[in-house]
Amino acid sequence: MPPKKKLSKREKALLAAEQAEKKRIEAERERHRLIQEEKDRIERDLLEIETKAKQDTEEQALRIEQLKISVNMFRHHTESMTHMELDNRLSEEWNVYLKCDGLPDPASLSEMNTYLYLWQLNDNHDDFQEVIRKTDEVLKLLSVLEELIDFPLEENEVKVKSWKELRNTFRVKLLQHMDAATYCLLKDVEKHLELIGLNEVRYKRDTPNFFLSMWSLLPLPKPMKSVENTSRVIKTCSFEELGISLQLPESLGEENFVVRALQLRYDHFSDICPTWDPKPLLSEHKKDILQLSQDDWEVLCSLQNDVFDVEMKKLMQQRRTMIAQATALATAAGGIADKRSGSKASKRPAAPDLPKPLKGSGSKKVIDPAQCEQDYEILMNELQNLSSPKTTSQLFAEREDEMEAKMKIYLMYSCKPDELNLRKYIILGGVLHLDLLKQLPQPYELPSKFVITVLNVPRDLERVPFHVKYTPPPPPEPGQRRLPEEIEAELKKQEEQLEKLPLVNIGLPENVLWFEPPTVVIWNDTGYWSTADCHDFKFNEDKQILTFRLGRFGPLALAAYRYCNLPYQTWELKPDLKSKGVLLNITANIVIVEFTVKDDLVCLSQLQNGATAALQEIVGIYYKPHVLQRIMQRGGVDIFPDRDAYCYVEGSASKHRVAEDHLYHCMALFSTSHNFTWSRWNLLAGRRKMVLQMREYLDRKNLDNHSTLFSSPQRALLVDCTEVSQSFTEEGLPGMKFYADLFQLVEDNATPAAKKKYKNISFKVVETVFQLLKKTRVLSYS
Repeated sequence: MPPKKKLSKREKALLAAEQAEKKRIEAERERHRLIQEEKDRIERDLLEIETKAKQDTEEQALRIEQLKISVNMFRHHTESMTHMELDNRLSEEWNVYLKCDGLPDPASLSEMNTYLYLWQLNDNHDDFQEVIRKTDEVLKLLSVLEELIDFPLEENEVKVKSWKELRNTFRVKLLQHMDAATYCLLKDVEKHLELIGLNEVRYKRDTPNFFLSMWSLLPLPKPMKSVENTSRVIKTCSFEELGISLQLPESLGEENFVVRALQLRYDHFSDICPTWDPKPLLSEHKKDILQLSQDDWEVLCSLQNDVFDVEMKKLMQQRRTMIAQATALATAAGGIADKRSGSKASKRPAAPDLPKPLKGSGSKKVIDPAQCEQDYEILMNELQNLSSPKTTSQLFAEREDEMEAKMKIYLMYSCKPDELNLRKYIILGGVLHLDLLKQLPQPYELPSKFVITVLNVPRDLERVPFHVKYTPPPPPEPGQRRLPEEIEAELKKQEEQLEKLPLVNIGLPENVLWFEPPTVVIWNDTGYWSTADCHDFKFNEDKQILTFRLGRFGPLALAAYRYCNLPYQTWELKPDLKSKGVLLNITANIVIVEFTVKDDLVCLSQLQNGATAALQEIVGIYYKPHVLQRIMQRGGVDIFPDRDAYCYVEGSASKHRVAEDHLYHCMALFSTSHNFTWSRWNLLAGRRKMVLQMREYLDRKNLDNHSTLFSSPQRALLVDCTEVSQSFTEEGLPGMKFYADLFQLVEDNATPAAKKKYKNISFKVVETVFQLLKKTRVLSYS
């Protein structure tokens, strides 16, 4: 090969200039390409916004049209159920009237007041059998009255308020009735109480609604010569039938008193507490899904016009201004490079106005190409990183989240430090009236065989005044070191103070399922259950005995955390192909339950994982849904979360209440033809999104795989996702049309056999399953 010819300096300079020109041209093309892309992006964004707005408007029109059908149908079912319940109530009242048993109609205020007046005039306490009969009679009347208060149907608030006042008046009279009966027994201890020791007497009487037990020490004759007694006098008593024992402090050693343990198998205190009822729902939570969709659309349109459009216009104007500046910088940088490379400027278009030079740079413009290039790069980066304004959906979601946070604060009660919050806890096992009563003057037989008795006026029971305040020592400060002698001295001082308080042992009632050690509370005269005078709790798990110290006597109760069985692990709703009913299985946090629905009744068909046989006696018995709920709650199994339960349950995902209720109604309609069950995607889906699995359930031998249902206040669709997918997607199955709710989705995709089933379903089954789902809230707590 011939040797390469060396380039001269002139040739090298020309070659370098050509290469520089090529790079300049490529850089300029790239700059203009990026600018054009930004212009195209603006056009695409505007077109996308316009298309989205048009699509939302079309979907809203279709949504309203579809929801009118389902909402009107469910409204008709609810009205039919209400009319049936009204007819049943009228029939029950007529049957009561035909009995002619002399009892008043609990719904009639005048009849009940007349009954109360006659009871006060002719109250017989001397015959304890009559006391038992009267108590049973009054409790039956109160049971009917409570049913009217809890489910007033179409009665007005004034009537319900009057019923509550009447109920409370009867309860006060009933407690006075018990005290008067106790007074009659204590008037003659030798006649009514059993002698079980030298001077120890007791009384016990078991009835269906209460257990009365009393214990006392009769005074012994005093010796003629006083003898100094230095021994400590500690009185102890036990009520074996109630599982209660009591050790009294030394300060009561010389007192003459009677210990009364009156165990009531009902609770007439809790429902007058300030925290008994949840706070009322706000108006937006009382709408149906149709009203909600219309109102939400108005809010979205307002956000679109007042917020999003204004911010988008500002953003577009800012982007156009920045593109113009970038074009100017790109053109100016290219023009300067042309002059320096010797190219003709006349071949290029005139550069737009450049940004004004900084002050102090002189009157003559000095443009640095490198600076223009750097400014261009900075401006393009800023342009590409400009964030779009929040969409109307995002703004609406933020508004909803803010309202929900305020709702949660609104629903939570502000309680006193010692007040038991009955939104979080529940009283179980009835109420124990543990009283210290003064002994009454006893009959005295004269030598002439006449018997005289000193009567105190008024003829009422008199309590022994006893109240010892105890303040537990504060915990040591972090990092504080104490000597063993100091710790021992403090413990000894604490023990001495506790010995001034009665020691109580209570065995947990066996008719209640206990999942956690309960809390002992005492009734406060100001109208709430208090933890103030109950101290030094110890629980023997093997013997199920609770030991504590008591600062004063009075009505006691055991309080348990209501929602220890929440959240749920799994749930399933399916037809019962054998009995032609509907089954709801729930695997809760501890127990496993199964409900069976037939017409307007429901039964607890299975209850597993209970520590005792409590509630097993009701398995298989059909009740009204609210009656079964009350029985299970009083038995310790509360899987019926109220509207404020999510404030006290960790790990729950409370759903949009109106949308959730509508979905329950749709599920209830298809409960005899379809199978619904939980999905692992539901918990983290968000408040306005509900995810569950569904399939047709007509023949147990030929069942399809579950499909994943996604439901929100805006739409319902089957998504392309399963339980074993790596991630969740809201994309519908191929060819999936728009459906406003589950009813429209199933109506358009169900098989003829399934349609025949759900079109023949009774409104009683639909409403009963709906009430059961609404009470258990399986979507919010799974």
